[in-house]
Amino acid sequence: MTAAFEQMENYKVNRPLFAITQDVLAAEAALDEVDDGGDELDEVLQWINSIVTEQAEKVDGYCWLIKRLQSEADAAKAVAQEFSEKRQQREAKITRLKGLLKEHMKATGQTSLIGRTFRVAIQKNGGKAPLNCYDPSQITDEFYRVEKVLDNDAIRRCLDSGVAVPGVELGERGEGLRIK
Repeated sequence: MTAAFEQMENYKVNRPLFAITQDVLAAEAALDEVDDGGDELDEVLQWINSIVTEQAEKVDGYCWLIKRLQSEADAAKAVAQEFSEKRQQREAKITRLKGLLKEHMKATGQTSLIGRTFRVAIQKNGGKAPLNCYDPSQITDEFYRVEKVLDNDAIRRCLDSGVAVPGVELGERGEGLRIK
């Protein structure tokens, strides 16, 4: 008895997808080995039928899981967006409140205030002094950075029209799984 037939006898339910993949390949090999007619052909056809049924159930299970995970990912994305918006709102409010405190202190000539819990002071920021560029036309080229960036659209147009571009070729498009 060949390995394909031994695998047919060891057939079990609720197995991982890779085991079903191995069975599909073994069933194809077993089908090539049997004669046209007889009990062996009937056994192989029954085995193939059971593999097809199990494969369909496994595909449905995978797809339901993928759909559930996609739904959870979408919900997490929505929550993250909501929290991002809340963070931006809070940061804007912080900036506004600090500005109001600073404006009050400047208007009253105070550089520090003491509350019951907190102390507030106006002080210089650390780090490098900001550059105020009031006339960029007077700045010489030595103070500019030049970056070389490929123009992918121009390269693609050349390749699509049959013009060779040294060092570049079109690659193969990837594949994706669509669930309907």
